[in-house]
Amino acid sequence: MISNFAQVLRSLLRAPMFTAFAVAAIALGIGANTAIFSVFRAVLLKPLPFANPNQLVMVWEDASHIGFARNTPAPANYEDWKRQNTVFSGIAAMQGYSGVLAGQPPEELTGRAVTPNMFEVMGVQPALGRAFREEDSQSDEIRVAILTDRLWRGRFNADPGIVGRQVTVSGARLEIIGVMPPSFQFPDRLAEIYVPAPVNSQRWKRRTSHFLMVVARLKDGVTVEKAQSEMTTIAKRLEQEYPNSNTKVGAVVVPLRTQAAGDTAPLLRTLFAAAVVLLLIACANVANLMLTRASGRQREYAIRLALGAGAGALLKQLVTEAMVLAGAGCAAGLALAALSLRFLGDLVPQFMRGILVPVIDAQVLLFSVAMTFASAVAIALLPGWRILRGGLSPALQHGDRTGASRASVRTRGALVVLEVALSVLLVSVGALLVQRMISLRGEALGFQPERLLTMRTRLPNPRYQDRLKRERYYDAVVERVRSLPGVREAGFVSVLPFLTRGNTSGFAVEGIQFGRGDENDALTRIGTPGYLRAMQAQLLAGRLFNETDSGDAPRVVVINETFSRRFYKSAQDAIGRRIQADGSGPNEPWRTVVGVVRDLKERGYVDNSKVGVYLPVKQDTGWVPEHFVVRFTGEPARLIQPVSAAIHEVDPELSIALVQTMETIVDEELSERKQHQSLSVAFAGIAVALAALGIFAVLSFNVLLRTRELGVRIAVGAQPASIAELVIRNGVVMTAIGILLGCAASEAAARVLRSLLDRVPESSPWLFAGVAAFFIAVSAVASLWPAMRAMRIDPMRVLRDE
Repeated sequence: MISNFAQVLRSLLRAPMFTAFAVAAIALGIGANTAIFSVFRAVLLKPLPFANPNQLVMVWEDASHIGFARNTPAPANYEDWKRQNTVFSGIAAMQGYSGVLAGQPPEELTGRAVTPNMFEVMGVQPALGRAFREEDSQSDEIRVAILTDRLWRGRFNADPGIVGRQVTVSGARLEIIGVMPPSFQFPDRLAEIYVPAPVNSQRWKRRTSHFLMVVARLKDGVTVEKAQSEMTTIAKRLEQEYPNSNTKVGAVVVPLRTQAAGDTAPLLRTLFAAAVVLLLIACANVANLMLTRASGRQREYAIRLALGAGAGALLKQLVTEAMVLAGAGCAAGLALAALSLRFLGDLVPQFMRGILVPVIDAQVLLFSVAMTFASAVAIALLPGWRILRGGLSPALQHGDRTGASRASVRTRGALVVLEVALSVLLVSVGALLVQRMISLRGEALGFQPERLLTMRTRLPNPRYQDRLKRERYYDAVVERVRSLPGVREAGFVSVLPFLTRGNTSGFAVEGIQFGRGDENDALTRIGTPGYLRAMQAQLLAGRLFNETDSGDAPRVVVINETFSRRFYKSAQDAIGRRIQADGSGPNEPWRTVVGVVRDLKERGYVDNSKVGVYLPVKQDTGWVPEHFVVRFTGEPARLIQPVSAAIHEVDPELSIALVQTMETIVDEELSERKQHQSLSVAFAGIAVALAALGIFAVLSFNVLLRTRELGVRIAVGAQPASIAELVIRNGVVMTAIGILLGCAASEAAARVLRSLLDRVPESSPWLFAGVAAFFIAVSAVASLWPAMRAMRIDPMRVLRDE
């Protein structure tokens, strides 16, 4: 065994170019598969850091009729789910919570208000202190809090005596009763603090306010399907009992793993498939080179067989050679994978980042070893079969220096066809993903994200509970910031585009009667007059609200284009009409439509065909705008400090958070898609390079094999150009067959891709024509050197050899 291994090493070292290319090709294939599998395993296979995580589910309302297939439940519906279900051993809820931690500087905290049983349902207990108790939620006033490990370490220096300490958050004194373990981050890694949910407040008794997240634990033996069936039954029962609020409202049970993975799962599946295809191309290429190398040594093999060497010994040497190449490729591939993991972290969803980190662990190593073994078998199988099938007679009888038969030439040609077909598949998929990204990028946002600085300043209660005090704050900050050099416009708004999919409220249109379950749910945004001007929203008719739209003035509203198109003949026709916005109850005031703007993509790059309304902050008392936008000239970094100083001049105790440009927010929406596209394009580029090298290698060997034939042709009058044309035509024919097979596979793959990902365009003849032209050009370039070599054949030397 050792002597055989040493002999193989000497043989490979005598062919350094072949060895280097074979190892590099295998390394690229195994490295890509290992890296993607590491992320795939972290996101979809590793257990979440909770007790029996497969029993955990999220429960949502199904409000598809208003565009929310997974809507945040109303608290009254949650209470009914809790009482009526028989499939959950526990069910808990949470709502958003934020506050400002007193200090210098003040720090904004983002967290959740949770029901007392939340940590029990999740199967996690605080690392320090205790969890919440029922009595902690009985008062509307929050008195206790639990910190995340990140906040405890970052702000409180991991003080072991933190339990029992009191802190001031938004003017209220809170006692720290616990610290969660480092592995706990729920519902996402942004959570810093947990407080008890005010379950006895009036808001928690409503059925028309939807703001909860609900997590439940399945009882032993209960499947997700059974839980879904029972929750559907409960939802139908509630629909009959409360038709005004629950008509067409269902319930959806989603495994926590599925919820956490989100849109990443189909992205990773397509990338994993692309990586496997890339490895197949690499194996086909190395197998082709091995076959060429073995064909060149067939006479040697034949002599060794004639001298008494067994066929098994030759096959063993070939398999050992393949294993050495695959093993070296695996080692290099693991190094590539380890380096690439630092760039693939963005493929992990927000919820999982920090707790499920892609690493090269024992299971990933086992996967890589399995891929290595499979690659070695694939590489050695065909050359070994050809050698054993060829026997020793052809090489000995014909005395051919290459020892190659026409059958082996056809086999190598078939491998090239396979490489081209798989490469066409990867290139076509990559082209579709590029088209998808271009399509998204080309969509009109309804606003101009360039040169737009954003930040969040949350106004703490009870200091800003008075509406007039809030309005004075908004006016003072906007006035100061507008006076800064380089500032063109500024304004506050309740919700920025791309940051949420919700924040909606009911509405009514004068003269139109809505039936139960009809869609009368509008995206609702409250802002100061400068907000829409700062966003450079496109006005279609009328005017934007301005400084004269105060609390004493007639109520006004600006609607989006979808609203006007749905209810009015035109944007101009909508001006002067009356609607109720931010609710449609009997006490809700009627507002006059004064303007229509083109749709802003409030919910990001998703279906935005939803009505929307914009209300002036001085005519609304229920919403507190917290996002500040500044339209500027010059560099944003130079503006951050002056804007922050202007805010602190008005109120030095306010925190300033999430300082970023609107372009950054928009880019973040596309970051996963961009990385997915980039990796797919990279795989396609590697595949094209491997396919081109395969064409080059086969044609070069064919020229060597046909040296005598081509020399005789030249000797009897054939022109060198016709010889070159013969070689190039051979490469183009193989490529054309591969293109046809690859286009057929690409069409099937495109259909699968469209079922997994949104916005994947239809395949077009122009796409396939472009891919075909590209590969024909690649084939022609790869054929040039073998063609030139054929043209330089000396016929006299060939005849002398004869």
